[in-house]
Amino acid sequence: MAEIISGLEKYGLDEKVIETILNTEHKKTSKRKDSLKQKQDGKPVEEDFLLLKSVCCPICDNVFSNMVVKSGKTRRLEPDFDLCPRFKYIDTNKYDVTFCSKCGYAAMNKDFAHISPGQRKLIRENVCKNYKPIEEKISDTAMDYDTAIERHKLALYNSIVKHARISEKGYECLKIAWLYRRKIEAINDGVEECDNVELVIKICQKEEQRFYEYAYEGLLEAMKNETYPICGMDQNTYELLLATMAFNMGKLQDSAHLVSSLLFSRSASTNVKNRAQDLKELIVNKVHGK
Repeated sequence: MAEIISGLEKYGLDEKVIETILNTEHKKTSKRKDSLKQKQDGKPVEEDFLLLKSVCCPICDNVFSNMVVKSGKTRRLEPDFDLCPRFKYIDTNKYDVTFCSKCGYAAMNKDFAHISPGQRKLIRENVCKNYKPIEEKISDTAMDYDTAIERHKLALYNSIVKHARISEKGYECLKIAWLYRRKIEAINDGVEECDNVELVIKICQKEEQRFYEYAYEGLLEAMKNETYPICGMDQNTYELLLATMAFNMGKLQDSAHLVSSLLFSRSASTNVKNRAQDLKELIVNKVHGK
């Protein structure tokens, strides 16, 4: 993996640790509208679905508050075709990372506390030693997309340093791609404001595609080398995800191969087979230029 993390220089993370993966990214330009802090027309706002949870860092024993989504409070909507989750009034992807601002350790919420002694040593030597602590004020306000993307990149950086499974790194890249996608939507919907809208959207589109490609490569490799479940998905769901990603990137032959496997699978659920059939029709239409 190379040139996939940028914007972390302020944390003092040494680019030599991961060779060429740190590069210069555009400066943050977007900001969240103040109107989000107030309910409009009686509709819930993002803050209504959030709470502060006390967390102890397994690297430095720092106890801090982390913003998480209230369980059972959200309403699930139809996901994107590539399984990107959707919820009403909130993008839960933004809150999937826990970050210790004292030592620089960051990971997906479900993985934050699960770290081996060997991985702790790698984090302390290659992240904490170079990390510049930042002072973060405890806030109960919604997170903007730039902050969310930055935290996911920190989690990816840590995953690479601690030699995490390729599936973990690939899925983190996918999460970042999804966040760029949703940031574009937020700008177009007027939820987030920024200067030079066309330029920012163009940059976000490029970054979404770049992380999407890295995600696909990593998840495809994980399918060949790891046992299921992978990233919490069974084999059929995982192959459906890869088939959809391949289609989105124009890899029609690879997508068709996975779709065929799903349609003939005896273990695939009706829902998975229906989605695979829909994808097959899209592939056929694409091939015939429809």
